[in-house]
Amino acid sequence: MIKTFFRSVVLLLMLFGTQQIFGQEFLSEVKVNASTLTINSRNTIDNLQKKIEEFINRTKWTEDEFEEVERIKCSFHFNITQELGTNSFTANVSIKASRPVYGSDYETPLFAIIDKNVPINFDQFAPLEKTQDNFNDNLSSFISFYLYIILGLDYDSFGEKSGTPFFDIAWKIVNSLPPSVAKGDPGWAIGSKRYTRYWLIENYLQPKFNSFRTGYYHYHRLGLDLMSDDVVKGRAGILKALNLVKTTSKLYLSAYAIQVFANTKKEEIIDIFTPAPFEERNEVYQIMTAIDPSNSFKYQALISN
Repeated sequence: MIKTFFRSVVLLLMLFGTQQIFGQEFLSEVKVNASTLTINSRNTIDNLQKKIEEFINRTKWTEDEFEEVERIKCSFHFNITQELGTNSFTANVSIKASRPVYGSDYETPLFAIIDKNVPINFDQFAPLEKTQDNFNDNLSSFISFYLYIILGLDYDSFGEKSGTPFFDIAWKIVNSLPPSVAKGDPGWAIGSKRYTRYWLIENYLQPKFNSFRTGYYHYHRLGLDLMSDDVVKGRAGILKALNLVKTTSKLYLSAYAIQVFANTKKEEIIDIFTPAPFEERNEVYQIMTAIDPSNSFKYQALISN
């Protein structure tokens, strides 16, 4: 796949003058917190953190060439909650990614999620491997899955639905899992539980999600990226985007990807629209309380004065 030219040009304009060295796609920070583990496990945990960080930052994830200024900033924070045996753990994993905003030093959150009770079997002498349509181990598949989700969202933010090839790879990862792995890690489940990795990628690829993905592009490229030149026009672009997200939420009730969007963006949306006229604030309040009712109290700040 040839890299989206528009994405490259926009990023280079955003970051003009920064040293340009061809590198990998991600600039990731990895932390593994294992404060509850026995002292004998410390060395294993240190090696796990180093190995995951090197895996993310040194692997070539796409066929595109990324310059240093274009690398996507992300983080994977593993909080080990249980030691099941030698080199076997359960962790809650916080994953975040961001994107620069044109004409500013601000970076907008692209993705934020906490994936709980993830089983990790770590062989210090076996490599982590990029996963696409094959299976090596659950940790490799887990990390690869989320990196392709982040790539899909990043590309969608620069070009309408241009992240589809990466979402397709994430879908292949889910479908390449042996039944025993899917059974052992409930995060891959297809069943009635709607907030799993399976349903996250299913959402992004559903035709009913086209309005959401168009809105995602409007939010970033035709909203945030315009705000340094014209705040009012930028807010209008974001408001249009939120209405598109609401359209999808009506078609796809309780969609996991919309909940992730709201969790990722809610503070930013409140900050952006707090200075806006009451009519705009009220419209945003109505939209966000409809798509994110569990956080309705937070959006009260938009209409409180």
